[in-house]
Amino acid sequence: MDPFSEGSGELFSIQQAYYTGDYNQVLSLDITGYNEKNKVAAQVLVERAKIRLGRAQEVVSELEGVDDVSLQAVKAYAQYTIGVGAKESGLEAVKQLVDKHGGDNSVVQYLGGLVYVLEGQDDEALQLLEKHEGSLECISLIVQIHLLHNRVEKASQEIQAAKKWAQDNIVFNLAEAWVDLRQDDDKYQDAYYIYQELTGGAPTAKSLVGQAVAHLQLGQIPEAEQELSEALQLEPHNKEALSNSIACSIITGKEYSDLESNLEQVQKDHPSLVDVANKTTLFDKVLEKYSKQIPA
Repeated sequence: MDPFSEGSGELFSIQQAYYTGDYNQVLSLDITGYNEKNKVAAQVLVERAKIRLGRAQEVVSELEGVDDVSLQAVKAYAQYTIGVGAKESGLEAVKQLVDKHGGDNSVVQYLGGLVYVLEGQDDEALQLLEKHEGSLECISLIVQIHLLHNRVEKASQEIQAAKKWAQDNIVFNLAEAWVDLRQDDDKYQDAYYIYQELTGGAPTAKSLVGQAVAHLQLGQIPEAEQELSEALQLEPHNKEALSNSIACSIITGKEYSDLESNLEQVQKDHPSLVDVANKTTLFDKVLEKYSKQIPA
């Protein structure tokens, strides 16, 4: 079982900060006094927080020549995320680590699975992730993959199985909220409360987006708009806040070209932009087809 799934008090604060999206808080925590096992687990989150903050190249440089397998996995993942030029070598490094340590290292399993998902190799990702031995991060990614393929029942089964042994852990709570958001009204409300409780009165952009999605599912549009506005005040370039703000604007019939432009600057190929573009193209084709059949 990985240390994050054991509910270690020493790791509680850094894990809470990372999974609520407060990456600067992760970097501010002093981990020098942690025991050796927990220190590696904490450093993994520190380096992943840097990647989230756009500092992947720094992570690659810092971890050059590192011996620990978990940190090697983080280095390979960082390299993969840099993009053109480094992406191919990062992918190869990830595959080599999976071949050597995919059966017994939860960080290799999780980050390797994540890279496979990004490469569109979901089946390979599941095969790797299912080798885990009590890793809530691996379970959370398995749940995400099932939800991506609309296998809500399978995702729910993963959550129910993990409930038998999982601690009251933020990784598990988030995965449970994702499944709740794909079920019914009562579960939507449960998901909202999970996101609300995560930050203990100090909301982050990530927790606000989660609350907003729950409110959208409940049809409570003004509340969702307010939460998304607050999220963008905290993080103006947050991809999920921007994409959900676009969705909210489409629902309410409001102009969203500025939001779309901002999201394009952050990630040109974001799924929301691709989806809107595809639907616009389809609408134009249908309009053209039927306009020819209408007499002038």
